[in-house]
Amino acid sequence: NNWFEGPIATTSDGPYAPLKSIVLHDNWLTGDLRAVGKLGGQLEMLDVNSNSLSGTLPNSLFAMANLSYLRLSHNHLTGTISFELGRLTGLKFLSLDRNEFQGTIPSESVQLAQLEALLLYDNFLEGTLPIGIGYMSELQSLVISNNSKMSGGIPDTLGNLKKLDRLVLSNCGLSGPIPAAISEAENLKEFSLDGNFLTGEIPRELGNLHELETLMLNDNELGGEVPQELSQLKRLTKLHLEGNDEITGEISEDICRLVNEEALVDFTTDCDEVVCSCCTQKCV
Repeated sequence: NNWFEGPIATTSDGPYAPLKSIVLHDNWLTGDLRAVGKLGGQLEMLDVNSNSLSGTLPNSLFAMANLSYLRLSHNHLTGTISFELGRLTGLKFLSLDRNEFQGTIPSESVQLAQLEALLLYDNFLEGTLPIGIGYMSELQSLVISNNSKMSGGIPDTLGNLKKLDRLVLSNCGLSGPIPAAISEAENLKEFSLDGNFLTGEIPRELGNLHELETLMLNDNELGGEVPQELSQLKRLTKLHLEGNDEITGEISEDICRLVNEEALVDFTTDCDEVVCSCCTQKCV
């Protein structure tokens, strides 16, 4: 976090001496990433978050076999995310969020078997979620929100991610039901699906997510009654269900008990559709 500006410098006399880390986040850097190809194959960490870099991802980036941390977020990068991303098999952290990427999430990304965080939110991505993401067993954080051109359903395979604690798929054009198999991702703390076109009922199995703190299901097309099993979520502090006109019935007293005990401090639903003795002040 300095006042650096201008392009990432290159030299005219060959590659740089071997470097393992480049950290230039929160500056005013401009230009593209082509100079990255001269940083050498030993690079393990590249962080240029929050600059004004532009252009596409250079092929030389995907030849850096030792990269474990790649943070290119909050720039003006464009183009597609190349299938060659799958070559970076040692990657543990990948942040491409808040750019202008288009196209689909490459299916080759599932080859990143060591990846712990995949952050792609706030881009212009389209297409469906690759089913293979559910086999990236080390994944702990998956955030792909605000890519409204995407479509398709939520893969059942996401329930395989036993280490996942953050799953945010808000405003991604998703449709179809919420898979009950998601409940097998037993370490989830944040689960956000708001702003999609999801249908069907809220799965009762979500009550098995005992670590869950945030559940955002608002602004979809969900129906049926709010399952009593949600009262088993003793760590839940935030529950949003508003904007689902087909949700009806009565909120169970067990769920209201969480509100009355001030565990569930942020609970919103549509009071004109749902009978709720505990959310008079919590409805929208």
